[in-house]
Amino acid sequence: RVADRIVAEPEIVPGDPRELDAYETLDLISSVVDKVREALVFETAVKALKWSPDLLIVDGPIIPYGALAKIVAKTRSEFEAWERYRRAVLKLHGEASSKSVDVIGFVKRPRTRLLAGRAGFRGFDHVYLSRELKPGEYAPDPPQRVAELKEYFHEPEVLEVVEKADLRFTYLRLTSSTPPFRVDFAHTARDYRDVLAYLYRTRTREGVPYPVMKADEDTKITRKLARELYEDILHTYAVERARGDPEKLIPLLPE
Repeated sequence: RVADRIVAEPEIVPGDPRELDAYETLDLISSVVDKVREALVFETAVKALKWSPDLLIVDGPIIPYGALAKIVAKTRSEFEAWERYRRAVLKLHGEASSKSVDVIGFVKRPRTRLLAGRAGFRGFDHVYLSRELKPGEYAPDPPQRVAELKEYFHEPEVLEVVEKADLRFTYLRLTSSTPPFRVDFAHTARDYRDVLAYLYRTRTREGVPYPVMKADEDTKITRKLARELYEDILHTYAVERARGDPEKLIPLLPE
C-alpha cells in the first residue's frame, strides 16, 4: 500500500549557466552528477522517516562505491557534491537509528566482487553465488560487515562512511530464473531474517520484491520526457543568458 509520495525537487547541474565553462569534460560532469544524484536519494529517504515506517527500502545500494569518491579535476563543485552525499548518507543512518526504523538497500544489478575475490573466483559476486544459492536462500549468513573487507576500499573517504554507518550485506536469491540480488543493511531493529523473509514473500514474477518494482516503475523517465526536460532547461538557460539580446547566446549555443 502506498501511503503517500515524496518527490525531490529537480536540480540542474550546474545551477548557474555562468559556471558551464568549468565543466570541460564528460568525466567531470559525470563525477558531479553521480554524487548529486545519490545524495538526492538519501535526502529523500530522510524525509520519508517522518512517517516512521517499519522498513525503509532504498532501490539501489546504500553501501557507497569507490567511483563516488573519485575526484576528477579537484574542482569546488566536485568536493561540495561529495560532502553533500556523505552528509546525506550519515544523516539517514543516524536518524533511522534514533527512530528505530530499519533501512536496507536492494541492489538489482550488483557489480561487486566482495565475496568472489576472496574465493578466487574471477567474476562478480552474484555470478559466483548463482551456482550455490537456491530460491529463498541467502549468503553470507549472517550479513557480512563491509568494514571487515577493507582491502576492497581504496578511498579512505568511502571507508569512513562505511565504518560510521556500520553497513552490512548479503545476497538473496528470490527465483530460479534470476541471479541473487544484494541486500545492504544499515540500522536494523528487527532480525535480519525477518527482513529477508519479507522480501521473499513479496517477490513478483519479474523476480524482485513488489515495493522495489513499484518504486522502479513510478520513477522511470521515458526518452520523450527526457527530451522535453532537456528542451525546457535549454530554454531556461537561453532566456537567462540572453536577457533579450540574442547575440549573447553565442557562448552557449552552437552555430
